[in-house]
Amino acid sequence: LSLQASAAPVPKQRKAGQKRRSRDVANPLTELGMKVNGILGMLPETVAIMSRTDSSLQDSLWRCFDREMGHGKSVLGKVRADLRLLASLCEGNAKSTNETRELISDFNTDAVPKQWRKYAVHDTI
Repeated sequence: LSLQASAAPVPKQRKAGQKRRSRDVANPLTELGMKVNGILGMLPETVAIMSRTDSSLQDSLWRCFDREMGHGKSVLGKVRADLRLLASLCEGNAKSTNETRELISDFNTDAVPKQWRKYAVHDTI
């Protein structure tokens, strides 16, 4: 018996046809979580609003840029909220919903989620 105890344990090999255990399979949400946290780190918290003066309000080009900045600020808020939701889902702090499943699918295929689109964009972009 002393010979058996002194030998190092031999790891068990899977036999053909045996099922894999859950600890052998990597969690796909860990990679997605790293990707989401990387994107969150690159995005700004907010976008500065352009200063409004009487002369700037008279300029049609300035009003166009101001309107686009407003749209960009709202899209940035939606994107950051969705990324925070995905990050908490990947950490196991949030439940999966249909919306988060769509986001996960879009992120896995590197597509822009439909919720983030303000303008008509082709699906393959």
